[in-house]
Amino acid sequence: MVEIKDVISVGISDPKTVEPDLLLLFSPHKLGKTSILSALTWYTEQNEPIAFMLDLEEGSKYVRRAGFSINRRQSKDNKIKDFIKIIKILEDYRNKNGKNKYKIGIVDNITILDEWMEYYATRIYMKSNIGKKWNRDSNNEPIHDETNPNFRSIIEVVSKQGSIGYYKMREHFKSFLQRIYGLFDKVILVGHVRDKLEDKSNEITNVSQLEIDLTGKLRGIIPRSVDAVGKLIAKGDERLLSFLVRSDTEGVGTRCNYLAGKVLPISLAKRDDPEDKQQITDIEFYWENIFPSLCEYKYNK
Repeated sequence: MVEIKDVISVGISDPKTVEPDLLLLFSPHKLGKTSILSALTWYTEQNEPIAFMLDLEEGSKYVRRAGFSINRRQSKDNKIKDFIKIIKILEDYRNKNGKNKYKIGIVDNITILDEWMEYYATRIYMKSNIGKKWNRDSNNEPIHDETNPNFRSIIEVVSKQGSIGYYKMREHFKSFLQRIYGLFDKVILVGHVRDKLEDKSNEITNVSQLEIDLTGKLRGIIPRSVDAVGKLIAKGDERLLSFLVRSDTEGVGTRCNYLAGKVLPISLAKRDDPEDKQQITDIEFYWENIFPSLCEYKYNK
């Protein structure tokens, strides 16, 4: 609640926080994002993990982590229902206890969430008055199965102003993110590099929103809405998080001075035999380079 003194009696204050509350991390596929992010859940306070991984593509079941993986083999409808249920459980905990269960939330990944929103927006449209005749069979029964050849996406809905589908998808996407932001002190959004740029992406250190695999305007909206955008790159057994930005690139970068223009180590794979490229004996993680406050918590490797 805003008090009069908050507006009238103000002075020059230092930044409220130097760490990013919202971090967007993206990279090509199979570069180790999930393994690296899982290490954040090893930090504990009073023997409880401070981070929670919300895994939308079931990739984290192969690593040690605290979180939940949504079954990728089930229908998109059930995936979304599970996703909403997890959010609701965490909201109920916050409302009952007056605080969030976890300090850090990891959404792995928003490229998948973006894909889900086309189906979700279509289903919501079908329940509205204006869309009550959309996706109906010859018996006027609703068609919910997106694999049905007669199922039509909301992208096909056209008004006098043009297609409303992408707008509806964006609004639902942003609405879910806002709910997630309210569940944690810090949120890490994880994304992929677009398929057509994947082959050469690791050779480019600079961060560019054009590489981020999101639909249309979201590719610019999401990077502009966060505090920092980092790109994961590989150099041999080392993984680095780049915050380098070209001067002509808009909408990416960081508000955090200690990250700006840096390329910081985030993990290093160890091998007993340096010549054996298959056998990794250990991995060191360096999340305190990104979030210095993690040093206050116990690290249970």
